[in-house]
Amino acid sequence: MIFAIINMFANSAESILDKVILKTKNITYKQFLPFSMAILFIIGLFVFPFLGRVDIEFFTTKYLLLFILETFVAYFYNVFFFYSLKKEELCDVEPFVLLDRPVTVIMAALLFPSERSLWPLVLTLIAAFALILSRLKRKHFKIGFKKTTLALVGFIFLLSLEAQLAKVLLEVMSPVGFYLFRTGLLTVIFWIVFRPKISKLPSFEKRNILATGLITYIEYIARFYAIIYLGIVQSTLILLLSPLLTLTFSKVYLKEHFTFRKAMADFIILGCVVATLLMR
Repeated sequence: MIFAIINMFANSAESILDKVILKTKNITYKQFLPFSMAILFIIGLFVFPFLGRVDIEFFTTKYLLLFILETFVAYFYNVFFFYSLKKEELCDVEPFVLLDRPVTVIMAALLFPSERSLWPLVLTLIAAFALILSRLKRKHFKIGFKKTTLALVGFIFLLSLEAQLAKVLLEVMSPVGFYLFRTGLLTVIFWIVFRPKISKLPSFEKRNILATGLITYIEYIARFYAIIYLGIVQSTLILLLSPLLTLTFSKVYLKEHFTFRKAMADFIILGCVVATLLMR
């Protein structure tokens, strides 16, 4: 449970920091992704001796192919998300990004018998759709088939698929070992594809990316531990509380508006989380 809560807080903080960094004119997602991934890999190198584990089974054909697939899934959903975030406002992107929650839960229930407990599944879907509907506005129904829309659709599917692949890979690796291997391979791919120049990155942006990297590392490690101990469905339910924190942070730091509809949705989500906890 504690890992899911840590994931929730870190996810909210990362959402705000990513937005702040990418909305400046000093950095693009093609600069941001290689540097941030390299930072995640370096952090992992220091943590691995203490919490890292990679079983010999990982090096069999099945798990190696799954790992390669998972890494490319992570590559494309990162590119799709940060491309969209750079082009659009956070409030416009958020309702579509949140669709990954119900898609993740439905996909998990279809693939894993252990994820098919009825009431946690139902409550998670109720909370997810309450959250999405509270963030939708009239303008969201007028979107066309532009590049940003297609990127968000790809992001939703790939992020949902990532959780399923991670659940299988975590059978033979600890979260720290899994994330070290993944960020290492992604660092190589991002640097080869985007070829960023460190000299063109302002020093204050380097500090912001470092801060984001630390938070992101905590977020993903906590997320993977939550999948191990709670499963995908219940960890996703608790993660649904993160927009409440994001909304609070946005109100304080980005001066975004707080609405009654969003508040009602957040109370529904909180009620679903409490109900699920009481059933455990």
